[in-house]
Amino acid sequence: LRLGTPCPARAPPPSNPWGQPPPPLLLPRLPLFDADSPGTAGKMSSCLSPCTQHFLGDTVRDCLVMARPRICRKTSSQRGSCRSAAEAVASVSSLVSPHAEYCAAETLLNVIACGGDGAGYDFAYVSRMVLEYCLQRPSGAFPAALAMGVGLVFGELPGIVPRRRMVLAEWFAFHLVHTDFQWPYWSHWEKYATYPPTDSRYIFLSTVLAHSSELVGSQRVTETLPMDSPLKALLPIPPDDSSDPVSHLRSDLLDETNGGPLACLVREMRERVVNRQHPRELLAWLSLGHDEVAESTPYPTWRAKAALHAILGAVPKKDLTGSSDAMERYAPVVAGAIARDIAVLVETTLELDEDDADRIKEEQIFREGQVLEDVVRIYTESDKRMITKVSERLVEYGVVSPMAAMRWVYGEGKENENLQNLPSSPYLLQISIFCIRHVVQTLADTVSTSDMTDTNAPPVPASSSPEFIQASEILSELVTYAATRVAKLLASSEDDDAIPSKNKLSPLAIALSEGLHHLISTTHVCIAEDPIFVGNKNLESNAGEDICMGIADSVGGRAVAIALREEILGLGREKPKISALLERMAEQFEFCLRF
Repeated sequence: LRLGTPCPARAPPPSNPWGQPPPPLLLPRLPLFDADSPGTAGKMSSCLSPCTQHFLGDTVRDCLVMARPRICRKTSSQRGSCRSAAEAVASVSSLVSPHAEYCAAETLLNVIACGGDGAGYDFAYVSRMVLEYCLQRPSGAFPAALAMGVGLVFGELPGIVPRRRMVLAEWFAFHLVHTDFQWPYWSHWEKYATYPPTDSRYIFLSTVLAHSSELVGSQRVTETLPMDSPLKALLPIPPDDSSDPVSHLRSDLLDETNGGPLACLVREMRERVVNRQHPRELLAWLSLGHDEVAESTPYPTWRAKAALHAILGAVPKKDLTGSSDAMERYAPVVAGAIARDIAVLVETTLELDEDDADRIKEEQIFREGQVLEDVVRIYTESDKRMITKVSERLVEYGVVSPMAAMRWVYGEGKENENLQNLPSSPYLLQISIFCIRHVVQTLADTVSTSDMTDTNAPPVPASSSPEFIQASEILSELVTYAATRVAKLLASSEDDDAIPSKNKLSPLAIALSEGLHHLISTTHVCIAEDPIFVGNKNLESNAGEDICMGIADSVGGRAVAIALREEILGLGREKPKISALLERMAEQFEFCLRF
């Protein structure tokens, strides 16, 4: 959970190399209470030995596993519930010590911070179980212990990895909404509203308030905050109540007062989308003619811009489902518009021919990145969830390639401000993670498709199919690019800028290093836990192992370590702090994230 702490290896047993991986040998732990803690928390630490506290923590985790909601296969009845889990944890705590609720609260906060990644606990289930515990015993010690624990976690935020900060913020918003915003520490946190946007506590508070506003509305959150609280400035801008269906978008092309040729075309196309014109007909209409638009617009890729603005402008205000449905239906229109724009650029401006395939590919990646940039510019700062979902749908439906999205996330391209926004914009990391998951799912689909081949035909290994080879190459390119790009960005920084003081990294260096750590670990977990690769009865003996081992050569920890060390060699003796940081990252991947 802490910055720079190595993640324990999750090596499966040798007898079953690619069977279901066991839980980690060491679960991440963030100790909160000790003998110096005030009040009953200090009494608990004094009464319970460290061994007893660890035993109680393991027992709480066992209660979560035992009482988790599930369906019995034999009777089709539900077993376990959040209430039974809360009752079990409360019973265990009462048996150990009068103040054992503080140890239980510490354990549950650690489980929540893990977010279910490799720990075997569902994040939503644990969040509801904690809420149930508080509702069952509102006057007991647990609510007070939880409040004190959250306050201590808030103080530890600068030393917690960014991904875990976001998980804790999402849980805390959920908990506040379902406890009627009963929180005693608002006045203690008001000073952080004036901190820089890259400060971890500022990001935490703004994320909590943003998620709370999505659940119950900005007006409800405003009423619960103290009068004249500076924290109200962190609330997202409430949606405009006007009748204009596109008032929530920052698009001058949808403005009725804009009489330019491109704006008129976008508004006409929006009406066609609202009337659900067939995508093939809409693309044909957009691709042909419109010479007056091409002559007057400053955008070389005006067709892609027009298609994106029109499709998103046809969706009701902040409708996640509507945005996903619209992108699913009209993704071929945006993809075709990009292809047409690139073809025109190649013929006219760039003066390329078919032999310049590499330059054409680079141009396409750049233009696809511009589509994602347009998505960010269309929505307001408070619509980061919409930005994330729309960007993910563009990747999922093939409008934007995973490599183009990855390069855009890491700041490549003109007028790309992602590097400056990376520390304060967690949605950028979420988009890169989605690209990895999407490619891994493509790998799994190729394996499952190979299982349905003609039984009379000679068996062909799934790892030998062209689709599998292509998907594995894409995954390898993504992982290698991320490692190389992060290494180059860190190497281009000055020692004192990236590491201003001993054992303290800049916000950008933290976002890059910890983001890469999360990206690579997610890649490994996705592959190792995919049911297509693990326990697939249709695959021949050791086929799943062969597939995973084939992928491991390109996306394993050693491959990432090699990419990082290549940049160290380029630095030589210059920038010793940066070289030491890259070496620590390489060792972390090589020895602690073995595939």
